[in-house]
Amino acid sequence: MNDPGMMGESSFDKRLTDNVRRIDEKVGYVQDILSEKIDHLRSEVMGNDKRYAERFDAQREANRQRFDAQEVANKYDQEKSNEFRGALEDVGKNKIPRPEAEAMFRSLTEKIDALQARMDRNEGRGSGLDAGWKFLIGAVTLAAALVGIFLAIRR
Repeated sequence: MNDPGMMGESSFDKRLTDNVRRIDEKVGYVQDILSEKIDHLRSEVMGNDKRYAERFDAQREANRQRFDAQEVANKYDQEKSNEFRGALEDVGKNKIPRPEAEAMFRSLTEKIDALQARMDRNEGRGSGLDAGWKFLIGAVTLAAALVGIFLAIRR
């Protein structure tokens, strides 16, 4: 064992063993750090996944509520449109077509014109008779006055 080559090997083995042990410790330390980092990242990802799932569920619920509200509004609008359409139909049914209205107005205008002409004739006839009676009364009065004057002078 006094051989220098042997001594060096045992010292070499010891140093090698020490170096391997230190490397194993450092690798263990790095593994522990990496394991902690992985666990931390895993918990972060899990937390994010949970938050994302909650946010997604909340958005889905909000969208469902908006959809339901829009559906109710659409039904209301559709009912109002149907009511309006029905009212327009009723108005259309109660309206008279233009050609028919023009024919009716033409007929009424002709009747009014005929009545106006008849009234004018009656008034003309009436004023003619009225004037004739006045002339006759005037003539009789004049004759009576002349007879009265003649009789008064004769006496």
